[in-house]
Amino acid sequence: MAKKLPFELQVGETVLRNEFGVWIQGGLKNRIGQTYLTNQRLLFVTQNPFLASLFGLLGVLLDALTRRWLGKLILDLPLRNVSTFEHTVHAFNKKVILFHTSQGEIKLGVSTAYEEWEPVLKEAMKRK
Repeated sequence: MAKKLPFELQVGETVLRNEFGVWIQGGLKNRIGQTYLTNQRLLFVTQNPFLASLFGLLGVLLDALTRRWLGKLILDLPLRNVSTFEHTVHAFNKKVILFHTSQGEIKLGVSTAYEEWEPVLKEAMKRK
């Protein structure tokens, strides 16, 4: 059985990458959630940060089980709006991707190394 996504896929759209991440907005505005890269869009779905902070690993697991009800799509960026992307760092986090878009810059901290994201991003950007 396929995993239910917290958003609807568009016609011809497929998920290329999905992993835990942080949308780095600065200060206390950073958002914890799931980063999705499709062949058409970059998406970010929030997690409930209070469950993780109050209940640790149990909270993360509860959040994963209830994400369908608690997760909220807060970034839905068509790849055609991304001009370039690059590897960057934020404080001690070395797994950060900086996206240059028509609306400004977006920093996403991801779980895996940039080197794993780069070829997938390049391929997706060719098809935009």
